[in-house]
Amino acid sequence: MVEATELKINPNPFWGFMNRFEHGLGFVLLMLLTLIPVIEAILRSVFFTAIPYAQNFLDNLIIPLTFVGIALTTKEGRHLSINIGLKDRKDSFGEFVRLFIDFVSGLIIGLYFFNSLEYVLLGFSSEEKLYGLIPVIAFMLSLPLCMFIVTWRMVPKKRGKLAIAVYFIGIAFSTIFGMASIAAVLQEVASIPASSFGLEFFDGSWWQDMMTVVRIPAVIILLIAGVVGAPLFLVLGGISVFLFGADGFTFTGALSDSISNLKTSSTPAIALFTFTGYLLSESQASKRLIALFQGFLGRLPGGMIIVVVLVSAFFTSFTGASGITILALGAMLFAILKDSGKNSESLSIGLISSSGAIGLMFPPSLAIIIYGAIQMSSVASAGGVPANILQLFLAGILPGLLFVGGMIGLGVFLSRREHKGIHWEKPAKWTRQEMFVALKASALELLLPVIILTVYFAGWAGIVETAAFAVVYTLIIEVFVKREIGLKKLIEIAVYTLIIYGGIMAILTFVKGLSYYFVISQFDIALVAWAQETIQSPLLFLLLLNVLLLIVGCFMDIFSAIVIFVPLVTGIATVFGINQAHLAIIFLSNLSVGFITPPVGMDLFLSSYRFNRPMVKIYKDVWPFVLLQIGIVFLITYVPWFSMAFL
Repeated sequence: MVEATELKINPNPFWGFMNRFEHGLGFVLLMLLTLIPVIEAILRSVFFTAIPYAQNFLDNLIIPLTFVGIALTTKEGRHLSINIGLKDRKDSFGEFVRLFIDFVSGLIIGLYFFNSLEYVLLGFSSEEKLYGLIPVIAFMLSLPLCMFIVTWRMVPKKRGKLAIAVYFIGIAFSTIFGMASIAAVLQEVASIPASSFGLEFFDGSWWQDMMTVVRIPAVIILLIAGVVGAPLFLVLGGISVFLFGADGFTFTGALSDSISNLKTSSTPAIALFTFTGYLLSESQASKRLIALFQGFLGRLPGGMIIVVVLVSAFFTSFTGASGITILALGAMLFAILKDSGKNSESLSIGLISSSGAIGLMFPPSLAIIIYGAIQMSSVASAGGVPANILQLFLAGILPGLLFVGGMIGLGVFLSRREHKGIHWEKPAKWTRQEMFVALKASALELLLPVIILTVYFAGWAGIVETAAFAVVYTLIIEVFVKREIGLKKLIEIAVYTLIIYGGIMAILTFVKGLSYYFVISQFDIALVAWAQETIQSPLLFLLLLNVLLLIVGCFMDIFSAIVIFVPLVTGIATVFGINQAHLAIIFLSNLSVGFITPPVGMDLFLSSYRFNRPMVKIYKDVWPFVLLQIGIVFLITYVPWFSMAFL
């Protein structure tokens, strides 16, 4: 994990001040998002009252928080992408690939900026106010402002004049392809009629004709850009821009749908649970928990393997990203396996690389929350009954335990096989006093998942209020009780949270346009009809889904895959009578295995980077665990009981 202390601050006094202002603003917004639901819940429960318009305020607060996060993600260069190594080459071909990405980035971010201006200036009035004081448009203006900042931050300033020129050539092309939005803005702001650009009503205009002609080449170019390393939020969202344009529409309708989704009741929980995860990882909580598990489990056969799997699953369930668990805890867990357990380097790296993603099955998994939010409308439109987030959490418990048990069992088996014929060394036995000290030191952190599960599953609070309580509880422990996080570090952790959150929300905001296009073009209906005619058996559908999602998991991050494929898959599953909670677990477990599937599983690249180990050796390290997890995926796919036992 990139530590909070590594955040980039511009050395220029003015821009350094602006960086710090941005960090402070993000921190304040995140704390407001934390405190308002908690105060609201306390007022409602104790005093039977509420903060006026609190939900409306939170719905609008999430907009600037999201776009501050996206701007921070861009500054740190942390947008999700596929990297097959071509853009890192030092030869002329590598430079060509980088210039190609520069052009595509300038083109699409320019289009986003023009579309965001059109969406805000035409969609909102300054007369709409919260509390009669705060114009709603003030929140919405954070969108074009963010796009302007992102446009500036993506300029390849350190790579020379040629790269900068190519980037701005891309922006110049965006003024052509974005002319419909530009004309709409000029008509609104300067009363210049759209007819001046030949764009009135868009019917038969040169702009739509042009977009129709370039649609297919543009999609191909963008897909190539995605494969060689362009940010996925630009690639997939850019595809939808050209698809909409060929049908005579700008991207503003998709933006409207995306912003509406940002305001769903579950979106703030993504930021809050991520914040909780990083408060834990940046304090000494991870060391205390590892020490506790070592004390209680270390003397068991394969005890160190149990520790690694449990710790990985625990932290991934909060941070929402298995790759971050590898980067953040990889060195510590490797030392435990290699030194304490005397396991080989190959087994140690293979187990760590393969264990992170299994945490996605357990509450408060961000992947489950996002899946639940995305599938609501698509299932309802297909005539099915959506699964709520509580049902999805319950559905993931047994499959998650299968993954945990399977990884522990295989890890212990491989470790014993390595030690065949020699003494299988165990760590020194802890005294009862040492174990009591370890338990006492980590007791408050151990209570956190218990509190979350109790509060949410008992129905005492919604998902956002539960997430807010988790943050407040963790803050009390790490800031005031343990005193391991001061104000400066707290701000840095909040900023790093927003960097990760911004990467997720860039996908959900802009890639959502692609799924929105599938809906308005009725592609999903056509796909359901095709499936009914072609696929006669639900089992065949599930088999094809397994294969598709394993491939998708290799090439695409989980959030992009959820946004694009969930609306398509849920409709077909409804036709075949597949339970939506069961489908969710099939979907997420397949993708999690895809992350570690050679040759291009995304976690494999992170593991190679973290352990400075060639990719070919990483493939060899993980292959037994990949085969095991594929087997578990098939088991929970074709035995629905594992997903539905608690429903």
